[in-house]
Amino acid sequence: MATDVTREEFEARVGVLEREVEGEKMVTRHILEQTRRNGDDLAAVKTRMDRVETRLDRVETRLGGVESRLGGVENGLGGLEHKVSALTRDLPRSLPTPCAMSCANGMARRKRPMLLIETEREEDGRWLAILLARAPAGHGAK
Repeated sequence: MATDVTREEFEARVGVLEREVEGEKMVTRHILEQTRRNGDDLAAVKTRMDRVETRLDRVETRLGGVESRLGGVENGLGGLEHKVSALTRDLPRSLPTPCAMSCANGMARRKRPMLLIETEREEDGRWLAILLARAPAGHGAK
């Protein structure tokens, strides 16, 4: 049931439709512009992320090298600890002092500096020798 419409009504309806179409065009243009901007931002983020991943890979490689070197140091310290334990276990029960050694050996006028060593017994029965200092050249002389 078509009704007759006057020219003015027709032009008014067409005007409304034209404004709606223009409004939708503006919204579509805005959406397209935002999509382009988001795409550009996303590409920039992806590029930065690639750089971060590359740097992280390098750090991971370096950390692996540090871990392996640290393992070597741990092994070396374990061996050193074993040697020191063996040395302290095998030390004689008493060490003569440098003065007593030089006087007993008849070297009261020793020219070279001597080592001062102090020994003490640990709670577990092992002996511990501590190097105190080098004695002055005339130490032990009468």
